[in-house]
Amino acid sequence: MGIVSNIASRVSKWFDSDKENLTISLKKGNDESQFIGGDGGGMAGYTGYDQLSDNLRLEDTLLYRYADYEEMDDYPEIGSALDVYADDATVQDAQHNACMWATAEDSLVRGILDDLLTRRLRVEEDIYALTRGLAKYGNAYAEILANDTGVVGLNYLPAPTMRRIEDEKGNLLGFIQTMDGRFLAEGSTIVDDIKNKKLPQGVTFFEPYEVVHWRLQGKRVHTSYGYSVLDSARWIFRRLVMAEDSALIYKLTRAPARFAFYVDTGNLPPQQRTAYVNQVKQGYKKRKFYNPSTGKLDFRMNPLASDEDFWIPTANGQDSTRIDVISGPDYQTTDDLEYFRSKLFSALKVPRRYLGFDGGESRASLSQEDVRFARTIQRLQREVRNGYKKVCRIHLAALNIDPDQINYELKMTTSSTIFELSQLELVNARAGAAQALIEYLPKDWILEHVFEFSKDDAIFIQKSKRSEMRDDAMYQADTEGRVMQTAQDTMGGAASVELEGELPTGEEPAGAAESFAKLDKRLRLLQEKHERLHKSQEASIRSLDRLYDDLAPTVKEVHRLVRRNRSVLTENRKRNR
Repeated sequence: MGIVSNIASRVSKWFDSDKENLTISLKKGNDESQFIGGDGGGMAGYTGYDQLSDNLRLEDTLLYRYADYEEMDDYPEIGSALDVYADDATVQDAQHNACMWATAEDSLVRGILDDLLTRRLRVEEDIYALTRGLAKYGNAYAEILANDTGVVGLNYLPAPTMRRIEDEKGNLLGFIQTMDGRFLAEGSTIVDDIKNKKLPQGVTFFEPYEVVHWRLQGKRVHTSYGYSVLDSARWIFRRLVMAEDSALIYKLTRAPARFAFYVDTGNLPPQQRTAYVNQVKQGYKKRKFYNPSTGKLDFRMNPLASDEDFWIPTANGQDSTRIDVISGPDYQTTDDLEYFRSKLFSALKVPRRYLGFDGGESRASLSQEDVRFARTIQRLQREVRNGYKKVCRIHLAALNIDPDQINYELKMTTSSTIFELSQLELVNARAGAAQALIEYLPKDWILEHVFEFSKDDAIFIQKSKRSEMRDDAMYQADTEGRVMQTAQDTMGGAASVELEGELPTGEEPAGAAESFAKLDKRLRLLQEKHERLHKSQEASIRSLDRLYDDLAPTVKEVHRLVRRNRSVLTENRKRNR
């Protein structure tokens, strides 16, 4: 069993109270997970070409889709595209030195999740294969292994051997696995067997909290199973393979050059000309020899095959016997193949240049060359994070920590620097607009409408900014005071060192005492001035705080009146029109 019994009740209690499961009892209609689509055959079954239509028809059942995905993975370009998906989705972050890391407000929770991801689950070792399998099948499964210390590991299960078991309302009852792929029982029958705890032999049942199911949601909302990134390429893949095979067969059978033998048959009657040509052909094509190992006559074939050559009789000596070479027809299928290949890359969403097409040698990030591919990578990363977040929730629940009361997130490396640069450009543009509007509008309005902060966040930012200014002023005043004191001490000590040894004991140079007195008095005046300035700054800041607190309700009331007057003016204009 994946989770030991003494903590299974603790985990299942949290799982039953999960927000997603609580909504199932409120459903009245069937969602799209119960919808059964067509077989995808389209009009192919009505063409009359039964064998061709059978080869091109797309079955929408899960096993047929998995079989297509396996066949497509053996195709070089598609296999390379899956590698590209996994490579870009699992790029290691330079700062965290990991593909995935946890962030949380509580440092203790962050340490627990980091230990789970790195030491227990070993995400860095398995995330590439998991991501590639998820992109290939659209589904990935793992059995959660847990004990008293929480989740200790994951047992990754082959996707073709797993099935979700749901009732008519979409309530997840669990998962079943059979290694031989036999899912012969109907849905209602297997549901009854699970409720009665009577399963067929060779079928393994898992509770919903024992398995994490990654799935790429695609064509419909809340489907039981995900869709591969290759799903939209299934239609074009079969036609591309058929076009390539037909082009290859044509090249092998038609492209070689052939020979035309012109045989002079003289004045033979037409009925004997063909027999004479065949007699000459046999002389050219075969020759008899004695095989001593068998003691029989054997025929050794000439390399020129008879089905590749032409034998043409000529009569009455009009044309002498000769041999001509006939070239094969020059049939170009490159344009057709290029058409289907372009549709394939469009379905895969992978730029052609990365896979070596269009003569490109650039090995730059795919996300920088194709923003659409970067969006697909982000969707793949989101599903990977969602699956691992379920494992994190179960780990916290096993440790008797309520996952719903903890704020945490799982992060992965952004696959494209274009998004980061665009976000920075947007922030810079907003900062420039705020700088231009600061003379005409209050800061609260700029924070709310330009930077899109809420009112509470704008007030908090303003208070934090004033507190920061107060702390900076106090720090600057304290630093300047220490600098003055250090300069005073340094100058007094230097003067003592300079005078030592030059004058007899008890004697001072003329005017030295008066100069030191003036310097000391000047330093004291500067220090007093600095202290008065510091106190004045503190008093001003406190006054501004009180003024802001007093004026805040008035400013809000003015804003409310302005908005109300604006709405009244708008209504009056509409009425006048």
